[in-house]
Amino acid sequence: SYAARSGYIGIGDDSGLSVDALGGAPGIYSARYAGEDGNDAKNNEKILRELDGVSDRRARFVCTIACVFPNGEEPITVTGYAEGKMLTEAKGEGGFGYDPLFYSTEGKKTFSEMTAEEKNAVSHRGRAIAKFADALTEKYSIKD
Repeated sequence: SYAARSGYIGIGDDSGLSVDALGGAPGIYSARYAGEDGNDAKNNEKILRELDGVSDRRARFVCTIACVFPNGEEPITVTGYAEGKMLTEAKGEGGFGYDPLFYSTEGKKTFSEMTAEEKNAVSHRGRAIAKFADALTEKYSIKD
């Protein structure tokens, strides 16, 4: 990474939606699924079209965080998941992206229907951040 080669710690993350019936799509293309000029509404319209008539609507949000170090130490890489299913219509007013269509198995409602606190407790990003914090704590804790 450029950061590590420049003498800095570098941290990066990426998130995406993985729908089983679509072979894991949109995946890394989640933000631009409907094309480069796409937006949340167009992305949601496209995924609803592609899932029209599909009964297996299992999906998950995935977030991976990576951290590299300038001294060549082993990088830290963690991944968080949020399991759920894609609905046939949007529910809720909050959130962004696919949140109105993603029903959280654990949260028992869409990400758009959740408060920020509820979403952080079950979201892929919240879980990845927690794992990352644990990994950093383990790496830098003083051993007896």
